Amino acid sequence: MRANPHVDVQYQVASPDFIHVLVRGTAELCTSSADKHRAWSAIDYDLTQFGSTGPDDPNFLPVRITPTRVELSEMFGSMNKRVWRA
Repeated sequence: MRANPHVDVQYQVASPDFIHVLVRGTAELCTSSADKHRAWSAIDYDLTQFGSTGPDDPNFLPVRITPTRVELSEMFGSMNKRVWRA
């Protein structure tokens, strides 16, 4: 990411809805303590399930994405496509 911060992040909800979200933008690693604590507290489930012990764990490194394009659609992008651009 440091060499090429341009990313596409996709998320798909399983059936029956098949909601699809695509976020295109620029990524940066959040290394400050304040950013790490803010990211840790924003998630509504237990992040320790993924190996980190808390926001001060050096292995916890959130990523901030500044979007340039967001696409929301249904049925793998074939229905109700909505696009936002910066």
